[in-house]
Amino acid sequence: MKGLSKNAKTALALALMLSATAHIHAEKEKIVFRTGMTAGMTVETPYRVIDSFMPLSFIGNGGKCHVTSIRKLDAQEMWCMTLTVESAEQKSAEPVSFDFYIKRGSTIFMRRLLMPMSACEMRVTSVDWNTVTFEIE
Repeated sequence: MKGLSKNAKTALALALMLSATAHIHAEKEKIVFRTGMTAGMTVETPYRVIDSFMPLSFIGNGGKCHVTSIRKLDAQEMWCMTLTVESAEQKSAEPVSFDFYIKRGSTIFMRRLLMPMSACEMRVTSVDWNTVTFEIE
């Protein structure tokens, strides 16, 4: 580092930070949805970030999204995951249910608490009774 100008040192430090950030974001996150829990509160990342997810078509804010059921539909490994969203804006409003028809390898799009303005692509890596595991790149 000796002999480098202050601007060169700053540029080098910035490049190292960007490289480390790119490496962190290159890892795939595992998201586990279980029946009865708030969708996505079990985020298995090295940093243990608490996060939650909402269906893209839900309009509203502040409500919680619960995994109501995960059930097998037929012998071809097709499952139905039902999410129920309660509105925090209107306490008297009925909860809204969303059905996602999934199987291993399928992709769904959700809104993420950490990035609410963009769609989050979630790929199903495993599905079983009461548990669905997703992967996010």
